[in-house]
Amino acid sequence: MSKEAKEYDLFDLILSKDNTIKISRLYIPKEFNSTKSKGIAFVMTKSKKQAEKLIRILNNTGYDNLI
Repeated sequence: MSKEAKEYDLFDLILSKDNTIKISRLYIPKEFNSTKSKGIAFVMTKSKKQAEKLIRILNNTGYDNLI
């Protein structure tokens, strides 16, 4: 994940791939004393089935020149 990515960027990416997935929480940890992300994200969905679907969709998906 890009260190410049924001929560709304990831949310938009997920919705562009599948707008049926219900996200209950999305969190991108930031570097200490910075606005840059640590390069990871945590996404909670309404069900395990949706989480598994989201993993399949986002695995190897490029974003912001990264794969």
